[in-house]
Amino acid sequence: MSKKIFPAEILNFTIETQIAKNTVKSQAIYVTLLASLIIAIGLLPIIHIDVSVQNRGIIRPDSEVTQIMSPAQGKIDKLFFNENDMVLAGDTLLTINSSRVFNQLEYTKERLQELESYINDLDVLLQELSPSAFNPVSTLHTASYQRQYKEFKELINQANQVYIKKKRDYHRSKKLFEGEAISQVEFENSRFEFDRSLADFKALHLSQLTKWSDELQGYKNEREKITSEVNKIKEDQRDYVVIAPVSGSIQELRGLAVGVQIFPNQSLLKISPDSELVVETYISPSDIGLIKMDQKVNFQIDAFNYNQWGFASGAVKEIASDITIKDNQPFFRVICSMKETSLSLKNGYTGRLKKGMTLNSRFIIAKRSLWQLLYDKMDDWLNPNA
Repeated sequence: MSKKIFPAEILNFTIETQIAKNTVKSQAIYVTLLASLIIAIGLLPIIHIDVSVQNRGIIRPDSEVTQIMSPAQGKIDKLFFNENDMVLAGDTLLTINSSRVFNQLEYTKERLQELESYINDLDVLLQELSPSAFNPVSTLHTASYQRQYKEFKELINQANQVYIKKKRDYHRSKKLFEGEAISQVEFENSRFEFDRSLADFKALHLSQLTKWSDELQGYKNEREKITSEVNKIKEDQRDYVVIAPVSGSIQELRGLAVGVQIFPNQSLLKISPDSELVVETYISPSDIGLIKMDQKVNFQIDAFNYNQWGFASGAVKEIASDITIKDNQPFFRVICSMKETSLSLKNGYTGRLKKGMTLNSRFIIAKRSLWQLLYDKMDDWLNPNA
């Protein structure tokens, strides 16, 4: 009978027994892990990913928002649109009560018609009563010149009667003088009175024609001035109608309503242009050197979870040449175009991109391998002051 050195209970806990029980006969797992590590390291220089710079931005129209100012003072007579309504270029936005301008225009028009009547009557008087054609006048339209013509006729008739009498006296004195019945002095006095009556008649006629000619020129000058005033008033009337200069949506009506008093150069409303959408974003000076024209950009819209909706895309359209101060920090303003106008879910539901939506802009600045990124990261760790 053999002699036992160790009891069986103790043998189960010896090193030799544990090695025998746990020895791995296959190296498959080790080889697989090692191969995976080698392949992963080998792929680091091959696999490339996009490297981007991320900044905040906002969607806005390509054209700037148009500020509408009040062109004149007055009360709003009519208001044709409400907040967020769409308007087309040339649409009437509102009208301002222009009763004062209207009354002024009516007065000037009446005065202009009155001047035309005066001018027409004076043209007739000067033409018909000229020294070469002393004709009766019967086509006057204004009471003023009908009265003046009547008074002139009475004066002319009186002067003419004096002239006829003096002429008759002169011819009688001439015959008497030739018959030596009167002295030469009496004959010369008679001839003097005759000549003076003729001169008085001509002077009266010429004086009246001169007066009317001066009045005619004065009326013509006033007509020219009034015509200019009428044209100016008509231009001013246009200021009492506010027209939309561009198409877009009404914004910030600022409490406007019918009957509200407004003043010149007062801000009335804004029109957000109906143009293509762009993204306005602000790039820090440290990153602006990486941005270039036509550079690709991805937009992560805050209103749409990018894990479900994805990204919108675009390209750099405009880069500011000077800095802009925003929140006491210097930035460069960059404008980007947008390729999409909406985003869609897998089930087909569509969400439209709208003005005013905020987002993150990811400017794709390079394609770099995983090896390069790992090297850069390790360089940052090992040389943080570089």
